[in-house]
Amino acid sequence: MPATAELTRKHYCLGDHESRARFVVTKALSSAAVPEDLHANQTERAEEILRSGGR
Repeated sequence: MPATAELTRKHYCLGDHESRARFVVTKALSSAAVPEDLHANQTERAEEILRSGGR
């Protein structure tokens, strides 16, 4: 696994999973509001989704 991917996995999968963008959107709205292409580190995009109410 490339070094960057390994660091990302350790941080979001093994560490602070509650900061994952997907988790934040799911918790605030629902799993249906999470786009398939939303990645764990896309917190700004998650904030946009929350502001729009998942639309």
